[in-house]
Amino acid sequence: MRAKSLVSVGVILALITAVSIALAAGSGVVQENTMGNKKSGNYASGELDWSTQIIKSVGFGAVNPKSMHVGQARVMCLRAATVTAQRNLLEIVQGVNIDSETTVENFMTTSDVVRTNVRGVLRGAQQIGQPVYKADGTCEITLGMRVTGDLADVLLPPPNNFGGSQNEVPAGPQKVYTGLVINAFGLGAVPAMAPKVVDEDGNEVYGSSFISREYAVEQGVVGYAKSVNQAKDNPRVAGSPLVLQAVKASGSTKADIVITNADAAKLKDTSIDWSFLKECKVIIVL
Repeated sequence: MRAKSLVSVGVILALITAVSIALAAGSGVVQENTMGNKKSGNYASGELDWSTQIIKSVGFGAVNPKSMHVGQARVMCLRAATVTAQRNLLEIVQGVNIDSETTVENFMTTSDVVRTNVRGVLRGAQQIGQPVYKADGTCEITLGMRVTGDLADVLLPPPNNFGGSQNEVPAGPQKVYTGLVINAFGLGAVPAMAPKVVDEDGNEVYGSSFISREYAVEQGVVGYAKSVNQAKDNPRVAGSPLVLQAVKASGSTKADIVITNADAAKLKDTSIDWSFLKECKVIIVL
């Protein structure tokens, strides 16, 4: 029990740190969401920063402090803000692309089990910082959670869809890379939980069949960055990553990345140790 408590504390602290870094940097691949009317108190806003893989939601609440004791008013206000923040988390998650054809909302619509499990995971979102109580009687609260971990475990394909096409590791590789960076900047590509990288003929060269589901759940199938330099400095691939240029985005949601046939052939070079692909050490620049 003590060990579980320490793990939970560690997860919360890591989440708070990641959100703080994301807010300070302001340079992530961010999917924003805003809805409602702040003046009425029925308002919530939030974002999914794909660079840090953190979903952040801000909920606002309001009550009439004249109609009840000040302490009770604060409790009711906080409850209202929490409800709107939780609702907004769901709005953000529903809009997330799982792959190039499916959104979370589509998946939840077709499966009662998925819908129930997603809602259960969202209830575990952690409060970030302290509630803010304002002179006008409103208050706000910020919730945060990872798009990886428990949520990814619910939404990613089952284990038998993973790891069927891994490249063999050569006995004595001549070249060693620490990861893969694909520059898709300016091509209109959008983030997804499980995108594919394909060649110009549509053949998959990176995706779920090339990786371990364990790594995909814990850190995502790919990471995202806003520049090649930012990607190369990311601990996920830092060292000597291979950098390739994408030619276009594909799929109905434009989540899949197309590279040239020549570059795709590089990913099949048997003189290179491609074991980092299994560990999802791949970043896409958008």
